Amino acid sequence: MRIKYVTLTGADNDTDIDQMMRLSQDFPFVEWGVLFSQSKSGVSRYPDDEWVFNLFDKIDFTVNLSAHLCGQWVSDAFRNGSIAFLRREEFDENFGRVQLNCYKAKLKEAYECERLWDAMSMVDQDVILGGNYTSDIRAIVDGTFLLHRGIFPLFDASGGHGKLTKNWPSPFQAESQEYGKPGADIFCGYAGGLGPENVVEEIQKIEQVVGSEGISPRGMTDESTIWIDMESKLRTDDKFDLEKCEQVLKAVEPWVG
Repeated sequence: MRIKYVTLTGADNDTDIDQMMRLSQDFPFVEWGVLFSQSKSGVSRYPDDEWVFNLFDKIDFTVNLSAHLCGQWVSDAFRNGSIAFLRREEFDENFGRVQLNCYKAKLKEAYECERLWDAMSMVDQDVILGGNYTSDIRAIVDGTFLLHRGIFPLFDASGGHGKLTKNWPSPFQAESQEYGKPGADIFCGYAGGLGPENVVEEIQKIEQVVGSEGISPRGMTDESTIWIDMESKLRTDDKFDLEKCEQVLKAVEPWVG
């Protein structure tokens, strides 16, 4: 098993962008997950536009950024069949991945929104659907559905609250030869309660449910590949702690490929 991205989520107005850029140079596999909410811009975990544009201005080499959309941004996407967030040119150009955070009943709504997935096939970003993937959701969709629509699932029972799962789920798998070897794992993410004190132990547990072959983001059959995402346990006194971020990146480096 390999890890493609280590997504560190929750940088906000109090976060030192220069230090973020230094970590991106030292650990090119880091992906900064930036939270966006129409109602919370500028509060803890949700940077305002000024901070985000300062971040863009300081990027002078390849930096992995993902936009994690919450609340009304997600509801609007389901209603309109498109992601209005990407209509801003700067956002479209700088974010390589877009995550729709939706939990419980909204997951079923998401998978039934054919207009949205048809529209997303026309954008440059990879689309992550974040939520608690229960057996009910697995009954609605299969791996071929996800691959055909370019959706990458994030397994997250925590929703940003730092709750560690007792049992990590196995990845979705390809069901058709159209996208690679049937039974191969689909590129997916794992989140919920991860942090510097437990990330190595939990990666070892995730390895036990991940297969040996996977469908890479490029659609090729390869070694099974995942990403991990963390948020709450990267904070100290509710501040995004870049020292904790660096501890995580150093600990995870042996799995990166």
